[in-house]
Amino acid sequence: MENPTKNNPLQNAFLQKTASAALTPFSIELLAFLIGAAILVLEITGSRLLAPEFGSSIFVWTAQIFTVLVALSLGYLWGGRLADSKDGTVEVSRMLLGASLSLSLSLPFSGILLPLSALFGAKIGPFVFSASLFFLPCFFAGALTPLLLRIYVHSFGSVGNDAGKLYAISTIGSMAGALLSAYLIVPFIGAKAGILLACAFFALCAAYLIRKPTSLLVACFLVLVFSSYSLASLTTVLVPSSFSILSEYDSEYFHFRIVQNSTHRALLLDADWHSMSALNGTGIQFEYARQMAQAAELSISQKEKARIGIIGLGAGTLASYFSQKNHSVYAYEIDPQVHEAAKKYFSLPSADNLRVHIGDARESLSKYLAIKYPTKFDVLLVDAFASKYSIPAHLVTKEAFNVYSAAISKNGIIAINIISAQSSPKSLVFRSISSTMRATFPYQVALASPASLPNGVQNIVLIGSAQPFPAPFISSLEKNNPVLQSWGQGEIFTDERSFVDYAMMEVLQ
Repeated sequence: MENPTKNNPLQNAFLQKTASAALTPFSIELLAFLIGAAILVLEITGSRLLAPEFGSSIFVWTAQIFTVLVALSLGYLWGGRLADSKDGTVEVSRMLLGASLSLSLSLPFSGILLPLSALFGAKIGPFVFSASLFFLPCFFAGALTPLLLRIYVHSFGSVGNDAGKLYAISTIGSMAGALLSAYLIVPFIGAKAGILLACAFFALCAAYLIRKPTSLLVACFLVLVFSSYSLASLTTVLVPSSFSILSEYDSEYFHFRIVQNSTHRALLLDADWHSMSALNGTGIQFEYARQMAQAAELSISQKEKARIGIIGLGAGTLASYFSQKNHSVYAYEIDPQVHEAAKKYFSLPSADNLRVHIGDARESLSKYLAIKYPTKFDVLLVDAFASKYSIPAHLVTKEAFNVYSAAISKNGIIAINIISAQSSPKSLVFRSISSTMRATFPYQVALASPASLPNGVQNIVLIGSAQPFPAPFISSLEKNNPVLQSWGQGEIFTDERSFVDYAMMEVLQ
């Protein structure tokens, strides 16, 4: 077959121009792979920058994915127009510089942008932040694809094969970037460092293509060096003025902040205040935690040594409290770094009667039941939050409560900490969790926050039992707490259908 470019002067001129450029077929393939990886690194590590203010809810991930897809789409269109009218290698270097400059210029201001974005609310704020930081770099990265493809295609007869090959290589790069972010960058290097690595990659590739110290290239590297100071800066978040950040880091699951003032130390995971302890080591500090402890103690008042299950370790406040009273405590925590923080910063004791199981609580309890353990919990306390005060959906479904019911003794209780309102549309989370657990725990009471109005967002401790509560149990609770015994119905959460994240956004608006 005759080569379709043999007698095509325009095509021959293009090939002659690009043949002398620094981009060989192998270097184009490598660049496509690395660009695909860099885009996913930005997408995943960017979610960790959002976490201190917005958590890691479905709205955070939607904002990140939406921003990247819109930017790439517009970048593809723009790059396609440039590919047919400009020198390919020159434009590729310009797009690389644009991606590096736009990202390295905005990264130092991410700490300021975060609280400003929060002013737009829990639903819109993540989109504002994501667009501010990641739209332009992803736009320039998207423009690179058609430019590289135009250089890579050597003849019109192989357009389909070459295009498919390059897109496959780019997608494999994205897969590598996703794995690299989750298993190396976020837990061990840090989100900001990962983003700076992407900036450096864009700049170095541009330098390789330009091969001479132009003013724009020098400026890019100077800005990149300037941006590196953001690695040492702590996240700008709205914490009480009396508190200072003692330590800040990321794990596979959360963004950690340990804050302290002259009397207290607190653990913040993502956007949430999870636990607080007094520096002198006395007492339970949060009202809802005292309510959960009181309900548990009333339920096991006739037992000298009870079995207490705790889902969500936090700083270990409740686990330490019941361990010191010689009860057998079994805590379930998905993030090993939470356990490490509890030991390092909050003096979680190492005791024979306190066991911490690392892993998903529901999965762990299911395994516990599968081996038909002879003893069950007298009390199960659930104080687990995924992000922005939202309980992980799979822990409050009908199927989850079936697991809890099988793990709790006949006269035992379950107590769940919920962020919600008592009434009004903002009570949907509370009402829905109550309605969901009613099939297995039909007898319920709730302890409200003493300082909050019924329609105000607050901690509500929902207590359930398979058996009627003894009269002394209710009367003892009423001495120190506002006790609710009736409220409206909500939705039934199942593994197939649950909208906890969405309902929490309604609560927080």
